[in-house]
Amino acid sequence: MSVDNPWHVLSNLERRLLAPKLLLSPPRDREFNDVEFDKAAEEFLRGIRDEFAAEPESESMIAERLLTVRNFMAQTGAYRNSLLWRQIQMFRGFRSSYIELLVEDRDELMRVLADARYVINREPPWSIHRFDSARAPTRFSSEPSLHFANDRADEPGYGPNYFFVHWDATSVWFKQARGWLGRIPGGHWIERLQAARKHRRGFAAPGDVRGYLDELNEIV
Repeated sequence: MSVDNPWHVLSNLERRLLAPKLLLSPPRDREFNDVEFDKAAEEFLRGIRDEFAAEPESESMIAERLLTVRNFMAQTGAYRNSLLWRQIQMFRGFRSSYIELLVEDRDELMRVLADARYVINREPPWSIHRFDSARAPTRFSSEPSLHFANDRADEPGYGPNYFFVHWDATSVWFKQARGWLGRIPGGHWIERLQAARKHRRGFAAPGDVRGYLDELNEIV
């Protein structure tokens, strides 16, 4: 894997899918020309790297960010041009299991996510998410959950169409409690609180997300 040019690690299909979402004003109804495609590649490299980092990014760090990109594309239906993928207007940056992006329309995004059975705006009173929040439900609390939030919707330079997206290492919206918690009244809510507390430990590892997505595809 090339740290110098991770853009070329992506497949031709992945580059074609990402290119229109790396420029603020991409060409419409036609293929990118070479100049525009090179500009998209530059923006991808800028988004996946940290120019203010104290030390140069390692190969493993870049690999995690690339896997984050691929995980997001897989879970949002990029390869089949889903409604959710079409709502992504522009990527602003990639980190390990964390992405910043602009969407076409916040209201339409919420509608699309609701149709995909994401849990919309059901946050506890003490939550830091003051604005829109959408979480992908899972089977079990131990599985990573994709989470969209526009926490800075009222700030200049961000706004309601600017979203922070990450995978929580545990899921607060899951179908089945495990063990003894699944056999007692209120056990589901106890496990939900336990899962919420674990969010403080950070995001899910990109490899864990990939394992979950691969298993989910087998089940589906």
